[in-house]
Amino acid sequence: MLTSLGAWMDGTGSWDPHPDDDLEVEGWVQRGAQGRDTFVRVAYKGYLYPFGNRATLIKETERKFVRTPRGDMAAYLMQRMFIILKEPVREFPADGLDGMEYEGREFPFRRVTITTKMTPNLELPKPLIESDDTLFSSNSFWPMFSIGGGTPQDVRWNCIATDWDNNTVQFSVPLAFLTAPDCAASDSVSRMQTFSGGKDGSGDASSYVKQMSRRTVEINGQKVAFAPSIKRGDTSFPTAKFYLHGYANNEIPVNTPRFFPRMEKSTVAIEKVQELLGTSGTNTVKFYEKYLAHAFEAGAAVAKGASVNVNDIKNPTQMFLALQDALNMDFGAQSDKGGGLAAPSIGVDALSRLMGPIQGKVNDLANSAAAVGNFDPMEYFAGLLNSKILGDITLKDVLDFVQGILNNMDKMPGLDKKDDFGIKDDIDDIRAKADEVKAEADKLVADVAAEVNAAKAALKAEVDAVKNEIQGYINAGKKAAEDRIKEWKKRIDDKINELKSEIDKALEPLIEAGNEAAEKYKEVAGALEGLKKGLSTCVRMADGDQGFTGEYPGAA
Repeated sequence: MLTSLGAWMDGTGSWDPHPDDDLEVEGWVQRGAQGRDTFVRVAYKGYLYPFGNRATLIKETERKFVRTPRGDMAAYLMQRMFIILKEPVREFPADGLDGMEYEGREFPFRRVTITTKMTPNLELPKPLIESDDTLFSSNSFWPMFSIGGGTPQDVRWNCIATDWDNNTVQFSVPLAFLTAPDCAASDSVSRMQTFSGGKDGSGDASSYVKQMSRRTVEINGQKVAFAPSIKRGDTSFPTAKFYLHGYANNEIPVNTPRFFPRMEKSTVAIEKVQELLGTSGTNTVKFYEKYLAHAFEAGAAVAKGASVNVNDIKNPTQMFLALQDALNMDFGAQSDKGGGLAAPSIGVDALSRLMGPIQGKVNDLANSAAAVGNFDPMEYFAGLLNSKILGDITLKDVLDFVQGILNNMDKMPGLDKKDDFGIKDDIDDIRAKADEVKAEADKLVADVAAEVNAAKAALKAEVDAVKNEIQGYINAGKKAAEDRIKEWKKRIDDKINELKSEIDKALEPLIEAGNEAAEKYKEVAGALEGLKKGLSTCVRMADGDQGFTGEYPGAA
């Protein structure tokens, strides 16, 4: 309503803006009276970085009565901001969308579910890139809040992530809010690259890659499967923390968040090493480049001693994590861990799905004989040849040359915890016998299962026959009961009719006597009427009435 004093209105609008239209607003509510707003609510479409879950920023402005310092009441416009989560679950690789590098192998989680549905009231936004506050909208910012006017702190979003082995991992992490035009428009990739920073750590001082406190995700020892496993757990490690990062890509379709998460590095505990050394501690790991590029694909077979084209080498050793700093397994101070005879020192540089911790410089592993699938024991045991056994004898003194012992990748030694006291052949025999016993047991189980199934079928047939026979008895009994009931009903009806007939006979004399009495009553009534008339005549004669005829009234 429009008046000379102002307008009264109650308006609502909602729509789904396209990012290329440079429109952030997706919803609007406004109420006002006499030209004064009483309530305004504006909704801004956006996404949470770096996971990409859909969210909406809400700005509410409401006129409220507040007492002034002078004690008067005044109607002030009060504003608050908060974020509502619209898309709790985000699948990776992003519901099949193009653009996630290495088919999502650079991020160990297949699904991230955010359980925080809404933030508290937020502090006023600050520019994402402080050196250039025009690069992003003022509505793209790090959500922060304060308690009782205290120091502002990041909103930490509670998350449940699911890894390659379907383990669930819980953590909380700050996430930036980016408006749709800032991160989903056709011209948004360059902005997102500036905000994300480079994978090599380069970038603006306020870019995401430089904000380690916001990128550090504490896992607190929960197990994470960093790659697909052959046997559940062979790619999993207790993880203290990991460092989250994000990246933009032109291949990501417009009108979707044009960025994805990645794991830059992680701090893990290598349990096999800890068990062998009797120590604790963590190591920093990152994804192995050949794993990112080729997963666990072996590539073309290469004959031993043949020349190798580096471009043909993929990942036959199935390495997936590389240690940032080589781990030196020194048994010198703990020779009892090596069986009491040797004090070797082994360096661990990478982690393989097939062989566990393995040795070799990470930069050389991709092009080494190990990566091709061939193995040179002299190269692998180079650090062990000076190790002493039995106190004073070195392995080099005993082994002048160890070659051809193991000549295939599948025989390359990995690290596992085993105690071998010279009974390997016996163990192999026992294993073979165990396999035979298992085969016989499997056959016996199959035979027993067949007999059980046959017995079960026969029992079912017997049960069905008994059931049918019982049902026949039930049906026959039901018909007999119905016939007997009909017979009883007929007998009862006959008795009722017989009783009715007897009653009628008993009442018949009474009815006849009643009729005769009625006739007598009529005669008596007639006589009485004649007597009455006679008496009337006598009375008139006594009074001198000459009307008497000399006949008795009613005389025949």
